[in-house]
Amino acid sequence: MEFNVRQFKKYAARRKEDLVYEAKPIGSAIKMRRKELKMTLEEGSEGICSVSYLSKLENNQIECNEQFLEKLLERFSIKEDYASPDPSYQKDLNHLLESLFHHDVFEIDLDSSYHDRIDHQALLLRMGYHFTRKEYQKTQMIYDDIKSLMTVLSDLEFSLIILMIAEMLYHKERYQDAFEITKIAIQIEDVPEMINLLIQSIRIKIAFKLKHFETVLNDYHKFISTTMNNYHMHLFEDIKRKSIEFESEFVRPEILKRKISHIKKLSNTEKLISLIKSHYHHQSYEMACELAAKEKNFHPEIKIYQLLALDALEQKETILKTIESIPSSSLTSEALNKLIKHLLYKYTFEKSQIIHYLRHEVIGLNHLTDHMDVLEYLMYDTQSLFSSFQYYKEANQTITELMPKIKALKMA
Repeated sequence: MEFNVRQFKKYAARRKEDLVYEAKPIGSAIKMRRKELKMTLEEGSEGICSVSYLSKLENNQIECNEQFLEKLLERFSIKEDYASPDPSYQKDLNHLLESLFHHDVFEIDLDSSYHDRIDHQALLLRMGYHFTRKEYQKTQMIYDDIKSLMTVLSDLEFSLIILMIAEMLYHKERYQDAFEITKIAIQIEDVPEMINLLIQSIRIKIAFKLKHFETVLNDYHKFISTTMNNYHMHLFEDIKRKSIEFESEFVRPEILKRKISHIKKLSNTEKLISLIKSHYHHQSYEMACELAAKEKNFHPEIKIYQLLALDALEQKETILKTIESIPSSSLTSEALNKLIKHLLYKYTFEKSQIIHYLRHEVIGLNHLTDHMDVLEYLMYDTQSLFSSFQYYKEANQTITELMPKIKALKMA
């Protein structure tokens, strides 16, 4: 997923600086149409109004004056409907929020209401339509169109964008980036409670992944209490499921097995992942491998801990067979791809090639993965490999380079 956090923060900063006057679709429609026509502000405003006036209109900082409206609509071939608020839009926006809150598919007839529209309102609803169907590539394409219109969005609209982007980043294992943009969302005050709960939920899930204990300690129990007291059981159960996997690192396998046997909402795959992680972290590697080998359905987390456990047991041949058995179409996890690449270099390449890889693709990269267990493994195994080759300077450099990155993730 192509997403620039620094750029997004700039959009957020501009929203604070720019006062949005009116949330009518006319401004964003003109801006989108002007960009389609590859016209500059000077060309778009020529003979009608000043450049400054058109810029402010596009960013909803002023309401369009009647004396300019007709000429602008004609120049950009835009319908007059854009000049006034759409009475059905707020209803559709609330419907999208409800769908996100309840993890439902956003049911809306885009063709009848928004088919020909090119403004920020239509784009946001299309984005929600595809996002709730987990069509993330289409969601990304719409985000690329709407990101230049961030300054015209209301607080609710902007919060919905943040929520969808954070969820997609989480899905793509970009946990640090997802956590960063949720920091923007929690600063927005005038939004419905449903938005606040959804943002809190994704922040806690990210904190579990990054082992960000401060967030877990501060927010988890408050969230559990709030969702229970307000009967938002779907949010309560979702976070409880995620907490089991988080706890698996610290709870002994036999205790965890008894605990999860009573949790009906946990799927068999979720139970298995938690048990395998627990066995791995408690160094019962043989049992972790045995459990992973029984699972017929592919899951990247299971393969990650199976490979980590096999490596701890130094089972080279089994590692290579396991990697070979993974369908290329299933390699969607960045962490699993990084781990497989590392193991292939470690066990199948010559010394000079391994050293080149370690220098340029482990300690030489700014970003490896946000998967904490894979990242910590890569750090310590790289140090070990350099030491085995008697490259002690690089062995020390590995810890010097990667340990601050790990600490930064945990304190995201």
